[in-house]
Amino acid sequence: GGPLIAPPPIAEPLPELRPQDFSSKDLLIFIADGVGGRPYRREVINALTQWQRLLPQLFFVAERGSGGPAAKPPQSWSSAIRRAAFCPVMPGDNTFRIRFFHAVLVGCVPVVIRFPGGSWYRSHGPVPEQSLPFTRRIAWRSLVVELDFEPDMEDFGSWATRLVPALLRLSFDEVRKRQQRLMAAAPLLRYDFEGSKPDAFTAV
Repeated sequence: GGPLIAPPPIAEPLPELRPQDFSSKDLLIFIADGVGGRPYRREVINALTQWQRLLPQLFFVAERGSGGPAAKPPQSWSSAIRRAAFCPVMPGDNTFRIRFFHAVLVGCVPVVIRFPGGSWYRSHGPVPEQSLPFTRRIAWRSLVVELDFEPDMEDFGSWATRLVPALLRLSFDEVRKRQQRLMAAAPLLRYDFEGSKPDAFTAV
């Protein structure tokens, strides 16, 4: 029993992931986010912008809708996200964001906040096992990087400064395993209207 949860359709035509897609990655992090009044995003954008100034060849950081120097043309985002190893995905208006599924489909390992209680959305909120599709076939926690946030012990600016060092401490094998799980999960998030292979329709 329980609710039926299906992945959102992604309008952008995305090629299927291949093993060589991971070996050609040359960016460490991609993030292009609207900030507005949403919590968490401003701190992450600010922290990663500092890294981008130091190592511009490894970071793609853009603030959507800012119109300022951090803004980059949207047409460049599609290529950049495919080149990136990690994609921080901050909470949105719902328990999951299209950005999360987009990252999986292009082979960019999502980086999420692990709040108290195990939610990626808010403290003691819905956990991924209750809010993401196909949890019997996709072990969602095994293909992301979860970085714990304890609001009683630190502010979110401190969390944001820990993000890059935490990723740099991951071993090659830890990253490779997540990428392999992304490649296995990605077909189940597609809608194959030709019905030629397993996809989101067959996983429902």
